[in-house]
Amino acid sequence: MIDLKITSGGDFIVDENGDIALTALTNNNRYESNEDQAMLAAQMAYMAIKTDLNDFLLHPYLGNELYKILGLPNKEDTAKLGEKLISQALKKWGVPGIVTIESYPIELQKIRFEVKITIGNPPKVITLTIDKILDDMGLLGLEV
Repeated sequence: MIDLKITSGGDFIVDENGDIALTALTNNNRYESNEDQAMLAAQMAYMAIKTDLNDFLLHPYLGNELYKILGLPNKEDTAKLGEKLISQALKKWGVPGIVTIESYPIELQKIRFEVKITIGNPPKVITLTIDKILDDMGLLGLEV
């Protein structure tokens, strides 16, 4: 699969010629390097985690259902549900590699998810960090 290279912020990466960079495959459809394979896995995971399910009509399997944890208390079962929803999104989108997900609270209404993908030979570990605000409207816990 060839894809556009993007930063963790979602911006396109430009190559040394000023062109939009692509993930690299050789003529026989294999990755040129372990680094390219890891980059593609990271980008696929990032897109699945940062996109809500059904946002792209042409890609019905792209996205997650993390909206289901909005408004829930910042407790262990909420974090486990978030981990499960992220794992399901990555599997549906076909992210390669071995995926492990850890979560922990970082604020009263925010959970951090650390997604680790082990891929390639020799193995390379990619870590994506996602902070999910449980109070997406900024209203929960607001004193008036």
